[in-house]
This record gives sequence, structure tokens and C-alpha cells, in this order.
Amino acid sequence: MATLVADPSDVPGFTGTQAYNRPDSSKDTRSEPLPNNGARTQPEASTIIRSDSRLSNDADKPKATPHAQNSGVAIIDRFIDEPRQIRVAVIGGGLAGILAGVLLPTKVPGIKLTIFEKNADFGGTWLENVYPGVQCDIPSHVYQSTFAPKKDWSDQFASGEEIKNYWQSVARRYDVYRHAKFHHRVAAATWNAEKGKWRLDASNLETGSASSDEFDVVLTCNGRFNDWRLPQYPGISEYRGLLRHTSNWDPSFNPEGKRVAVIGNGASGIQVVANLQKVVGRLDHYARNKTWIAASWAGDDRTLEPQPIPEEQQKSFADPATYLAFRKQMEDKYWRRFEAFLRGTEENTKLKATFTDIMRKRLVKKPELLEHIIPDFSPNCRRLTPGPGYLEAITEDNVDFIQTPIKRFTATGIQTMDGVHREVDAVFCATGAKSDLVPSFPIRAGGKDLGDLWKPDGEHGFPYTYMGLATPGFPNLFFVHGPHGTGPSGTVPQSVETQLTYLAKLLRKVSREGIKSIEATSEATDDFVAYSDAFFKNTVLSDHCSSWYNGGRPGARIHGIWPGSAAHLTAVRREPRWEDWNYKYLSSTGNRFLWYFGNGWTRREADPESDMTPYLKASDDIDLRDIHESWWTVPGAMPGFDDAGTRQTLNALESKDGSGTGISSSMSSSESRLHTEFEPSASSGHDPERALLASRDCHVVQLRRNGVLVHNDSDSTTRLDERKKVKWYRSTFYNITILGLCNLSAPGIWGAMNSLGAGGAQRPYLVNTANALTFCLMVVSCWLSSALVRVIGIKGALIFGTLGYAPYAAGLYTNNRFGTEWLVILGAALCGISAGVFWMAEAAIAIAYPEPWNRGKALGFWLTFRVSGQILGGAINLGLNTDRGQAGKVSYTVFLIFIALQCLGPAVALCLTPPDKVERQDGKKVDLSILNNPWFEIKQTTRLFFTKKFLLIVLFIGQAVFAEAVFFTYLSLWFTVRARALGSFLSGIVAVIGGNILGYWLDRTRVPLKVRARSSFWTTVTLQGAWWVWATILVTRYDRTHPTHDWSSAGFGSGFAVFLFLLLGFQLNYLFLYFIIQNLSESKEEIIRYSALLRGTESAWQAVSYGLEAVPVMAHVGGVYLNFALWGLAIFPAWLVLRHFGAAGENGSGQGPYNTTPASDGDVETVKEAPAGTEKAV
Repeated sequence: MATLVADPSDVPGFTGTQAYNRPDSSKDTRSEPLPNNGARTQPEASTIIRSDSRLSNDADKPKATPHAQNSGVAIIDRFIDEPRQIRVAVIGGGLAGILAGVLLPTKVPGIKLTIFEKNADFGGTWLENVYPGVQCDIPSHVYQSTFAPKKDWSDQFASGEEIKNYWQSVARRYDVYRHAKFHHRVAAATWNAEKGKWRLDASNLETGSASSDEFDVVLTCNGRFNDWRLPQYPGISEYRGLLRHTSNWDPSFNPEGKRVAVIGNGASGIQVVANLQKVVGRLDHYARNKTWIAASWAGDDRTLEPQPIPEEQQKSFADPATYLAFRKQMEDKYWRRFEAFLRGTEENTKLKATFTDIMRKRLVKKPELLEHIIPDFSPNCRRLTPGPGYLEAITEDNVDFIQTPIKRFTATGIQTMDGVHREVDAVFCATGAKSDLVPSFPIRAGGKDLGDLWKPDGEHGFPYTYMGLATPGFPNLFFVHGPHGTGPSGTVPQSVETQLTYLAKLLRKVSREGIKSIEATSEATDDFVAYSDAFFKNTVLSDHCSSWYNGGRPGARIHGIWPGSAAHLTAVRREPRWEDWNYKYLSSTGNRFLWYFGNGWTRREADPESDMTPYLKASDDIDLRDIHESWWTVPGAMPGFDDAGTRQTLNALESKDGSGTGISSSMSSSESRLHTEFEPSASSGHDPERALLASRDCHVVQLRRNGVLVHNDSDSTTRLDERKKVKWYRSTFYNITILGLCNLSAPGIWGAMNSLGAGGAQRPYLVNTANALTFCLMVVSCWLSSALVRVIGIKGALIFGTLGYAPYAAGLYTNNRFGTEWLVILGAALCGISAGVFWMAEAAIAIAYPEPWNRGKALGFWLTFRVSGQILGGAINLGLNTDRGQAGKVSYTVFLIFIALQCLGPAVALCLTPPDKVERQDGKKVDLSILNNPWFEIKQTTRLFFTKKFLLIVLFIGQAVFAEAVFFTYLSLWFTVRARALGSFLSGIVAVIGGNILGYWLDRTRVPLKVRARSSFWTTVTLQGAWWVWATILVTRYDRTHPTHDWSSAGFGSGFAVFLFLLLGFQLNYLFLYFIIQNLSESKEEIIRYSALLRGTESAWQAVSYGLEAVPVMAHVGGVYLNFALWGLAIFPAWLVLRHFGAAGENGSGQGPYNTTPASDGDVETVKEAPAGTEKAV
């Protein structure tokens, strides 16, 4: 068999199987696999291609003429459309880093991404800044990604916390966390020209250890406001009060009645002053600079008070067309404000007059301040600062507005140049961040440090870049949201998306053409700088003011913003100017075509089932702008391309709106594709990612990424060999075991008592009344539980939740032995108060603690402990009541054991690991903290209840839990004591088996989420239907005959079996409800809120069911009839929710971020793609 020749020295980084032959050897045609860095081997079809006679090197073939053969060039055995793996480092995990983690794996075949973030989570400036009043100063609906809009913002101008949660939810939804290395600060970056790689040195801020790694490409996504610093005033280190930068706020500080100083009147200073003024005793505001206080960025009304979005408007967003029109109208304003940046324009003149008038009116109490605040420079020289409440605050009697420069700090306060000393309890420096964009760590290439070149006294003296993307002399280094990163108009998220899209085109070229290094030319960079200087001369940006546009140096070069409008910037980024770049190639010969052209074949030809004529279309479908472009534009992204990340995220971006989701796409099918390519044509043909979506038919795609199974569940990419070692006492298994033991000792034993039928009482009516009271109070405590978590934490909530169970057991004991009824009611009340909190806490822990691939099994394992209480109670009861073959009450001795077990609950709960200490094998932190105030939590929980997606499952929750009172009452009415004890014992075993089978099935990630969700739903409801028919027939008969079944009597088997089946249905529903909730949750707060709502709704239904079962006619037959009816009514509304799970291309968009269930191995998974236009999950 003939093979192609390839010189190993020519192919560094090749990820396929390569053949190597010595050119002079006509005898030896060995094939030797070369190192491939763990990449997959060449597909079998390529072997067939290599044996084709057209490529044969056999000795009996005619020799080529000398001038037709170059023995120094060896063909590389790879397809032209086979992507090369490139390692890319992203430095920074804020908005830009998150978007890089979403878009680059989608757009760049073969990319292997690592995101370095110094903090414990994504969020950037919104994670670090938690000072009072921190919020977005543009509307919430504008400050979000174009492809994952959030419809349910709580306020028109969202708080920093909500913004942080949104961007973290985007990161979760698109599985960006799998790329992250948190607590890692990059210390240095060094270019190795020989290898064509960057070495990154990083320090682990948790362990103090240092590490190094090599990357083909580095992207800096550090942001502009990351490098904050305290001002260097004389004596500042001597000050003994609280001294903080606003970006390093101390959340424990209570400002009420304090004497506080705020230095600076930039964006953060204005927000802090406006909010502190209302609570402090005295506020000294040191404001050196004059500033324009805008009404808003685009004419939107601003107030210091919350501005919730009207409920009617929120409801209207359920219609995708309405929400899209709303977004377009709102965002359009931000694209039409460019004229105000041009000097001498009517727009800028109007702005100056308008702002002056507004500021005069708001300073009416102290009009003398106006001349000290209104600047000499034009609006927009500095970034406009909408300051709701600020001007009003500085006119209040408890505020001193101080423009005298600070001379020094003392131990107790601040002294100004005029000699005045003011004592203060706390000083907050709102002095901004280092804004010159000089790197905060060494970046070295060719013997030069980028920081030295860019600093004011350096060779360039400013950030010298080619279009804000790269700089000469530093190959394979790109900047995101850095110099010239955004336009003066438009929106930040859209700008970052287009910049990343531009860089993706560069990276695709690097990958597919075998480029070792890519570097902007000095000539193109000089021309760009010259154009920028000329452009900014005609704008108000060159007025004499200090801003982050000029690095805080009045009169310096403008480098912080694009030289043109945002629309102009978007147009520039449509297509790279390839002639502005210098390239070096992987081949040691420098031949640019060796890697790129490969063996002369495409992978399409290797597949006998492939469509070789995709360019032929029905004449009605032809758009001449697309002729012969969509197929060949980027070979690496053609159909059949084996990059699961591309397919996974493309499907996510393609899917339509799902009403009521926390994050949802509002765009039409065509708009919601990877529209961030911003090609001239709106059709899919102009970019290869869109071409992937051009086929509207369902087809099967095999998904694999570096041996890792990829599917709908977004946390799926933690390989077995990459799972981290954890301490056993902090592991998720340990904590689920502790949770299970708590479950056993508290609700498990409660269930054991009730599984005896009526809590072991002779007649069910008193106990059913008590249980109704318990569940009524649980509704209230569930509703308030998320607010309680803010105060005592999730572990404290679990401990509190266990306290009320033992008094209830004591009530049943005294009633059973002495006939005391009041203690039953009191115990039930105490149980209801604590149990609602317990139910919320255990649900949140069970969902959030386990690794994604263990969630279904963890739920089954945890719930096993609950029904183990029934098994244990049943076994004890059966032993004590074996001889009691008649109706009546059980032995009171049983309750003494139950009381003892329930008293263990709080002690066991103390052993739970707090969320921030839990160690997961995927390395991710568990966060179940609530930072919002309790009233806010109560309002948010209430609002969540009234969302359509939750209301649709209320009946399904009801039919599931209503059954508990029904079948326990059924058992107590129609069976003997020992038969009831047997029921308690066997029902637990049945529930354990059924629950764990369902949990195992829900974790079967080789099966698409859609299949798992739908099969579980329809199997459960179908079986339940059959069992309710059976139960209806039996209770109708028993109401006439009034039997007392013992295990030896006729008819026992039929009546007893239906009890076991109804209990099995209850258990399956119970576990499946958690599956639903984890698919709906979009944030850690929503886990707690949804858990509270689930348990509260369960409690409400159970209060109703136990209350009704206290009525004899309902206990005999009515309960079964009503539950049967609820079952029938619940199916369709629940299906409206369930049918969307996994329906949006199996990317996880049909689910919340806490439902993900990764694979346990690296086998190839076959996933049925959803047709384009499929709606996203609810």
C-alpha cells in the first residue's frame, strides 16, 4: 500500500496521524505515527484515500520529470478541512472573558481554551464592586448579550448583584466554567519565537503555588476598571479608621450615624454619595474634578429609588415579537448619540444647555455649588455620569462638598490645604482604576516588555495598537475590550461580540492554514494611529479633561475609544484586512501551502454518504450573494466537522424564544443564529457557522471533544482523568450522606409514623387535622425561607429545620398512650414552622452540592434515606405488632424509638459542610448564599411563583403530593395493624428501588435530555393513570363493604398492591419534581427560591389533602376521586413545560444551569438535532 510522505519537522502541532518516508527510499514505505498530543487518530476513510492509485509512490510507476518534482517538499497527510488544535489563553473572567468562552469555542474549530481569573468566579467588575448603590447606568435590557437576553430584569437599571448573576448565568448556560482556572493570577507572559508559543506564568491565590503553561495564542480580557489603587496621600498609612477603595468595599461596615469621607466624584463616587447620605451622620465629599451629571445616557428617566419594570410590560415580553421590538427600540437610542461627540455640532451644544439646566434645578437648595461642579469642557469629553440622587444629596445639611485639595491623612481624619482637619470614622476612595491600559504584568517578546513600551515615558508612550486588536512585535497576542475597543455610541456587549468574532476569523485562519505566528504590521499600525489622531482632533474628546479615554492624562492621545461611530466600528470588523498582517508558517521550509493544502483531499470525499453537490439548490432558494461562498468560505466549519463545541453552542444560539426564561432569545430564527459575524448578507451562506445551520432537516451528529462526551448537559466535559481529588469529609458524597441522615431522622421518621396509617392512631381524623395544620404553616415558612437563609445560611437553615419534628412525635406518643390531643396539635404547629425551612434547605443542597454527573443518583440516594425511615419504622412496627391481626392503634412503644431518632436530627445537621467549603470533583465552588435583603427575597420568590413556567406545574405538583394523605388514610381505614406495619416496611423498599431506578435513568447522559425528560414523564403519568383507575374501583367497593384486610384475608393482595403502587407513584413524582426544578433554575438564588416554592406548594396541597381527609366522606372515597381528577387535569399544563426540555438542539438551553449531567466516559454520543426554529425550553 502506498503512503504519502511527510517530514515530521514540517508539522509541529499536527493532530492527526502522519506518515513519514525517507524521500530516497524506494523500498521502504513505512508508516510511523507521530506524537499527536492526545488527539484522535485519522479516520479510517483517510487510509482508503492514501491507498488510492492516484497518489501511489510505487517503484513500478513512471518517474516524474525532474522539473516536475521537488524532493525537498513533502506532502502532509491531512485533509484540508481537518482543523489543527490551537491552545488559547484568555486572561480575565469579566464580561469579555465570558463572551470569549461562549463565542470562540463556537467559532474556532479545534480550539482549546483556558480562562485565567484571579477571583473565585466570573463577573469581573460586577463581582468585585459591592458598594452601596452599585448598579448599571444604562438600562438592563441594553447591558446584556445579543444572543442570550434576560427578560425578567427586576429593575430598569439593574443592581450590580443582578448584573453579576446574569453574566454568571450566561457562563453556566454556555458551559464557560469548563474553561476556567479561578484564583489564578497571571504573573508574566513570555513569547518563544522558536516554538511559536506564549509561556504564561501564573500564581494560585488559594494555595500560593506557581505554575507555567504554553499557549499558541493569548487574549487579554482584563477590562478597564480592574486595576484599582488607593491614592498615595501623605500619612494615609497612619489613618486608624476604616480605609477602603470602593472596589474593595467592606460589606460588614454599618454606615448608620457614622462620620464618613468619600474621595472622588466619578461614577462610583456619585453612586456611593447618593446612597450613603441618607444613613450617615455626616459625609465629607472630596470632589477635585468638575463633572457633567447627565439625566441619563439616552434620555431615560433615572431616580435613586428602584424603578421596577411594570408588570404588564413584563407580561408582554412573553411574546417574542413584542420583546424584540422593545429591545430594538431601546437599544437604537444608543446607536444614535454619536453626533454629540463631534465638536461644534448642534447636538453637543444642546447637550451642554440641557445638562446645565438640569443641574441648576437639582441644586436648588444650594445654588452656589453650580459653579463648582459645571465643567469648562464639553459634555462627552469625559464619560457621562448619570447620577440619580447625587446632586440632591450634596445639597443636604449632613454633606460637606469639599473642593480644597487634600494635604494629608492623620490618625483620625483628613486635613486639607487650607489647614482644616475633619475627623471621620471611615474613608472610601472612589478614585477609579488605573486607566492607561498599560499591562499590570510583564508581557515580553523579542527582548521588549509591552508595559515599558506603552507607559507614558516609554518608546510609544501610549497603547500603540492596530485597530485595538494587536501590536507589532508581539505575535499571537490580541486585546479584547482594551484600547479602541468600543465605539462612543452603541453598546458594550455588542462591541465585544463583534471584536471576538473578528478575532475568531483570525484564529480560524491560523488553525486551518498552519500559521505559526500572526502579527500586525508596523506600517498598518502607524497608519491606524495617524488616522485616529486626525479623527479625534475634531471631537470633544480632545478637550482638556482627564478621562479613561486618554488614560487620565489631559491632552494625551485618545486611545480608550474607537475613532468613529459604533456602526462604523461594526462595519470595519466585518472582514479582516489580511494584508495588514505578517505570517510565519509551521513548515520548516516556510512553504505556506504544505500544511494548508495537506494531502489534496477533503473529509467530505472520505464519506461515501456525503453530499458533494451542496451548491445545487432549488431555484427559488438561490440568493446570488451566496453563490459558491457558503461551502468553501471556511473549510474547517463545513458540515461533518467534528467539533462538538461548535455544534453545541450553535444550536443554543439558533433556538427561538422560550417565554418566561431567565435568559432567553428574543430574536427570530434567522436573527438568533451566530449573527455576531455581521456579514453583509443576512442569509446563512456568508459565514460557515451559519452554513452549518442552513440545512433545516433533522440529522445525526456525532459529538466528541478531545475524548470527552458532549451533549445537552453543559457541565459534561469533566473527564474521568481530570476529576479532582477531594477530602472525603468535604466531598459531595459525604454531604449527601449527611443530608440523607438528616432526612432519615426528621421527615423520614415522620413518614414512618404516617406510613403506619394516620400516624398509628385508630382513626385518622385527628392526625389528618394535625397534618393539615403542619402543611399550612409550612407554606408560610417555605415562602420566608430564602430570606432566612440570608441571615443564618443554608447550613443554619438545615439545623433549624430539624428542630420541630421531635415535638410532633411526642404529641403522637402522648395521644396514643394517654389520649392527650392538644400536644398533637402543638407538635404539628412546631413541626410546620421548622419543616418548611428544612424542606427548602435540603432541596437546595441536594440540587447544588453534587457534581453534575451525579445529580440524578444523588437525588435517588438522598431520598432513599427518607423512605428508609419508613422501612425502619415498618420493621420496628412489624416486630411489635405482628400478633395484632385486627383494626386499632399501634403500640405506643414505637413512638419512643421515633422520638429518640428525631432528636438526633440537629446533631447530624451540624456535620454538614458549609457550601463554600464543599469540594467537588469538577473543581467548581458551591454557592448558596443570599446577599439580597430579606424583603427583596420575599418579593422575588413571590414574583417567581407567578411566572408562567411555574404556574403550569402547580397542578402537577398537586396531583403528586395530594396522594400521600390519600394512600395513608386508605391504609388506616381498610387494613389491620400488622398489615399497616407491613405496608410501612414494604412501601419503603418499593420507593427506594423505584426512586433509584429513575435517578439512574435521569443520569443517562448518552440519552438526550429530551428523551429522558419525556420518557420519564409519560411513563410515570401512564402508570399513575392505571393505578388511579384501580384505586377508584376498590374504594368504591370498600365504601359499601367496609372490609378490614389482614394479610391472610381474601382480597388483601389486590387492595394492598394498589397502596404500594400509589406510594411508588408518589416517590417517582417526588424525584421528578426536583428534576424539573433544577432545569428551571437560572442562578444560585433561583435554586433556593424554586426549592422554597416547590416545597411551599407541596405543603399547600398537602394541607388541603390532609384537611379533606379529616372529613369521613373524603377519607373513604372522595380523596381518591379528587386525586384521580387532579392527575388528569395536570398532564397537559405540565407537558407544556416538559416538552421543551432538551428540545432546543440538546445544548442545555432547555434547562437551567443546575441540571447538567455530564458523561462518565469518552465514547462518541449520537445526538438527534432539533430542526431549526424549534422553540427553546420554557
